[in-house]
Amino acid sequence: MNGNGTLFVLLIFSGAFSRSEQLKTETPNPGANRAAVLDYKPPRVVIVDTGLAKVLSTIPLADHPTKMLLSKRGDFLYVLNYGGGCERDLLFPEPPSGRQSFSEWKKPSSISVIDLEKRRVVKILDLSWGVNNLQLTEDGRYIVVVGAGKHSKGKARPNEMGMVHLIDTQTNEVVSRTVVGRDQTAMVATRNAGRIFSLAANDYEGEWSHSGWAYVTAPEARPCGYAKTPKPGSFTLSVLGAAQTRPLAEIPLPGMPSILKLSKDELWLYVLDLGRPDKNPEKNREATVYVIDVEKAALKDRYGVGAKPVGWEVDPQKDEFRVLSQRSVEDDVGILSRFEGGALRSVTEVVSKPLMLWQSKDFPQPVVVGKNEACLIDEKGRPQRPCFDLSNMEFTRRVTCNECDRNLKMEIAYLPQRPGLLFRSGRHGDQVMLADLVQHKTEPRFSLGSEGARTRKLAGNVAGDVLVGILTLGRINPPDMDMPWQRTPVLQSPDARSAYITNTYTNEISELDTQSGKIEKFFPLGSFARGLALSPNGKLLGAFSKKKVLLIDTSTDEVRVDSDPPGDAIALLWIDGGARFLVQTTTALVIWETDSGQRSGVLNEFSRAIENLPIPAMPSTATCGYPKAVVEQEWPR
Repeated sequence: MNGNGTLFVLLIFSGAFSRSEQLKTETPNPGANRAAVLDYKPPRVVIVDTGLAKVLSTIPLADHPTKMLLSKRGDFLYVLNYGGGCERDLLFPEPPSGRQSFSEWKKPSSISVIDLEKRRVVKILDLSWGVNNLQLTEDGRYIVVVGAGKHSKGKARPNEMGMVHLIDTQTNEVVSRTVVGRDQTAMVATRNAGRIFSLAANDYEGEWSHSGWAYVTAPEARPCGYAKTPKPGSFTLSVLGAAQTRPLAEIPLPGMPSILKLSKDELWLYVLDLGRPDKNPEKNREATVYVIDVEKAALKDRYGVGAKPVGWEVDPQKDEFRVLSQRSVEDDVGILSRFEGGALRSVTEVVSKPLMLWQSKDFPQPVVVGKNEACLIDEKGRPQRPCFDLSNMEFTRRVTCNECDRNLKMEIAYLPQRPGLLFRSGRHGDQVMLADLVQHKTEPRFSLGSEGARTRKLAGNVAGDVLVGILTLGRINPPDMDMPWQRTPVLQSPDARSAYITNTYTNEISELDTQSGKIEKFFPLGSFARGLALSPNGKLLGAFSKKKVLLIDTSTDEVRVDSDPPGDAIALLWIDGGARFLVQTTTALVIWETDSGQRSGVLNEFSRAIENLPIPAMPSTATCGYPKAVVEQEWPR
């Protein structure tokens, strides 16, 4: 499964189908619910009527398709072939060994352009190596295509360099192909691609090895057995204009910049260098923010922002960029640097041992998290005292969400009914603490999951630890505390009176009464929880794990569907305004009627589908499912 979060659950899903079982009753509007399914082997796109559980057409493709993008008008589908790269994509999300494997294709990338009205490939566009990102501009005119470059030891040839391509969706032609450096590492574009900024490394100071596993059945790919360490001072920021083949400017940047953030008004670009902390003053390099004037395509200024940044974001409400870091390598007092209008406005002390910076659209006030406390931040960047005591919370030491645009040590959710904040962390996402925003205090930490399930889990863990201890003569290293539960964030009912929380310890859903702060109900979900989604009217909760699917009436807590569909469940989609819901598995697409809970259709038509995109009715006036206003991609950290 690529990606995570509620948006992924509702709009995009991947899996495999096969033969069809017709619906018992036809939908009122046949063809209103179409989807394009990308099948890896044999390579093809299959257009499916998800309301009727019927295959409408099959479109053969070139080898090794990896992802799809739908035009804003809904008339063309763009399929990326040979996409991804060593440090960018998991080309094979489900290798036979069960292990994650990083590989690189032996051919450059390309795009197959599909005319959905004609239902065939009308053009193939040749691209550069390691294309890993396709993004529509806000107006839908262009597709910004990012190629990281070929991952090789020797000197790169011109066509193996990092590149940015621009595809005109009106003509379906590549209108610009611009070399941006040896290895492209980050990119950001304005809403309609008037300015594209690409960061690239051009030299290296060494190589390091890692355990890349080749996909045993794909001779067209090779394992990534090594990676290169960019040399500080070798980075350039290329500034591109729409449909121009040469950069407007190439700005050399010292250090190792890696984060690009565009201001909300698109007047300023903030480039963050995380620095290289070292207690040896001669080797230490502080974190730095470079400010770029977007219109002039020039470096305006640079500012030091301390050491070891752990949080950076553009305020979704204000036009303000913030960086949370330590004062210095040896001084762990947290400082919050605030930028506005392309200049540093303030630097304030916040918490000791800073861990995380959080803010959401629902709760516009920033929250800074330290090792022992979380503080609300006022308009001047100062912490509001008293802060919330988090000394009893369990934090993760490792962040697994490379796609996330910040350092996440815990999940925070705003509960408007209390009003309060919910803090969730722990190795399995099962540790929860509630904070009262009126009295500015936290309540005792509690654990998710029913008592019986926790007891059984504890007994199993103790037995396993004893066995492992005997086999290893007592030498057991404490496991890293990652957060697999990030794929299923806390989901609240429309009236915000209930919050649904999954955890991977007891493999249950806990229903939290947000006003009382008490757990009202537990729903067994099975291992590897993968998604929660409310129906359009908010009256039904769909949930799925790897092997189980639930449909719950949120008003009565009645479980209408409790099913173990064939294959591994991957995603859930509501159709017909919530009258039906679909669950995608690796071997089937299963459809249920929400009122009766009865299964009404199954598709079993595919060998290894890897993505599914909803298609709006044509001619398209669709207004949903388009990319973010600002296209962003960053180097995985």
